[in-house]
Amino acid sequence: MSNDIHDNQFDGDLVNGPKYVVEQATNLENALKGVAAASQSDLADFSKNIFSVLEASEDTPIGLEAKLNQAGRSNEVEIGIELKNRFDRILSKHTLSPSKLSVYAHSLDFILTVYRHHIMPMIEEERPQAEIDSEIHSLIIDNLYRVLPQYDIHATTELIAGMVYALGGACRLRWHKE
Repeated sequence: MSNDIHDNQFDGDLVNGPKYVVEQATNLENALKGVAAASQSDLADFSKNIFSVLEASEDTPIGLEAKLNQAGRSNEVEIGIELKNRFDRILSKHTLSPSKLSVYAHSLDFILTVYRHHIMPMIEEERPQAEIDSEIHSLIIDNLYRVLPQYDIHATTELIAGMVYALGGACRLRWHKE
């Protein structure tokens, strides 16, 4: 099907880019609306997931700095650690707020899903770092930033980048080919 305009009517698909990510962002927004309506006990149970996601997934975690160096991203070590620590502080501040933790848990899940389905294949194909970074920004950071500030006033693009670095530090995602 082509995208054409006839008599001021658009025929075709308005989404320019990966539709899956747009659908995921919409699903995330719906999930976050559900957080607002959930009971405190349901939120408390669900929000426990966030800590298991941020625990190291390897027996001998190498840490964020080593992960970035391994991927040839030593220029990101300082900012990566700073943003990861900023996210850790915000997370610690909200440990007694199941609704905030649930928002972060959904956000981390969104990051992991998009990363696995879109970013990792690019890394495995050895695409240029600038292209990969651009996709991380547009598919993850921009999409989350469109949704998160409605649910958390602390949500900034840098906080979202901190979430990405936190997942990298926990060995949940990587920036290099296996």
